[in-house]
Amino acid sequence: MNETAKGYLPKRLLDLYSLLSVARVKVVKWIPKYDEDRLMTAHNCDFMKDSHFIRCYDLSAKLGLIASKTNRWSTYIACWAADRAKHLDGDFVECGVNTGFLSRTVMEYIDFKNFPKKFYLIDANAGTSDASRYEQAKSTFREFDNVSIAKGTIPEVFSDVTPTRVSYLSIDLNSIASEITAAEYFWDKLVSGAMVILNNHGRSGGEDKHGFDEFAKRKKVPLLCLPTGQGLLLKS
Repeated sequence: MNETAKGYLPKRLLDLYSLLSVARVKVVKWIPKYDEDRLMTAHNCDFMKDSHFIRCYDLSAKLGLIASKTNRWSTYIACWAADRAKHLDGDFVECGVNTGFLSRTVMEYIDFKNFPKKFYLIDANAGTSDASRYEQAKSTFREFDNVSIAKGTIPEVFSDVTPTRVSYLSIDLNSIASEITAAEYFWDKLVSGAMVILNNHGRSGGEDKHGFDEFAKRKKVPLLCLPTGQGLLLKS
């Protein structure tokens, strides 16, 4: 509306027009660029245009490893961490493989098949696991000679997981007791600069967060709580 037209309006209408104008600006400012997995933001998310990441994510989705595309930011965080960990000495470990979506995407993203490292996948969820998902995971990784899948309860399953050095650790066991046990078991195996992704740390204010906050204090390392619902530890 131009200034001439505004001059013919009563004061109340002018006040209403001004209020609506302000509201419109606020709405436009909050049009989200990302709105998935309980995370909505207008901030930049350039990875959503990254053709390499999109290809890797879509490949895992087409394999039927995820029901819908709703966790791209958290998946990208894991890919980012793995891309840095691949240059360090040490193998990769994921505790809580589920269908294998996250680890399969990470492997594709960093071309893990051609790396002189091993990826240990632990199929355990508070001591129980869905047999069909375990078979699906075995099928998903059958083409990877440097992937090992161990199925069992925590901590007994660790006897089948034998890395001496670890540069990347992902933990998603849906049981804080099992997750802390896993973190403690692998902590001394983590090399300096190793990345630790905690899938559930920021998803609530409950025992998952408090448990790893205390763990980080004991280990005297900072724990970064991410808006994706994850936590990130960097071994010093």
